[in-house]
Amino acid sequence: MSAAKRKPKPNSSRFLRILHSGFLMIWVSVTTVLFTTFILLVRPLSRGLAFDASRVWTILVLFMSGIRLDVSGREKLERGRSYIVMSNHASAMDIPIVYAALPFRFGFMAKRELFLIPFFGWGVAATGHIPVDRNSPRRAQRSVERAVQVLRSGGNSLAVFPEGTRTRTGELGRFKLGVFSIAVDAGVPIVPVAIRESREILPRGSYLINPSRVTVRIGEPISTAGFTRNSKGVLSEVVRDHIAVLLQDRG
Repeated sequence: MSAAKRKPKPNSSRFLRILHSGFLMIWVSVTTVLFTTFILLVRPLSRGLAFDASRVWTILVLFMSGIRLDVSGREKLERGRSYIVMSNHASAMDIPIVYAALPFRFGFMAKRELFLIPFFGWGVAATGHIPVDRNSPRRAQRSVERAVQVLRSGGNSLAVFPEGTRTRTGELGRFKLGVFSIAVDAGVPIVPVAIRESREILPRGSYLINPSRVTVRIGEPISTAGFTRNSKGVLSEVVRDHIAVLLQDRG
């Protein structure tokens, strides 16, 4: 039989990725129900324990996905201090990656739609994360006010993706200015974080996992002292420049 008439061999690598991704979706669905049930049960007793349970779940998600983290810069952060952590956003896996990378408990500011997902959304709400309704300026302002109160209460931190959504190209996008209003109103330092290689693991629009190693670089906290809402655009450029440098730094 000539080479032209031979049937092409199946792409075994893609087939294995499909199997792995399908198994992972089932595993995530089952464990989401189990962990959320546990979180809802312990939340009235201890919010900290509820957060720790959600962190364990996200670490397990990374492990089952074949994702390994290389994290540096944790020593730059003081335990017990309030920060607002800002990271680039290139993959749906960035949320569990940030969960696993940061050395303290914190709350996420995330789009309201995530809180509406059965079980997952209930667990997210129970662990103190803050929903943001991007379709309602009034509700979005309430989220900003709540975030400022959380940060001012002392010892609490928040994490946000200032691009607002996942990048389609892998390039660092423009930053939304609303999160910088929170930082200057609360008067807390901003921690720039760069996540590298996460887009290759799960690009936007894809459901197939590509197991790999992800690098997370935590930068020096940036003081918000001297900045106001009128100068938050300047602050956003400062933070964006820091994240861009961390993304390029191969040291």
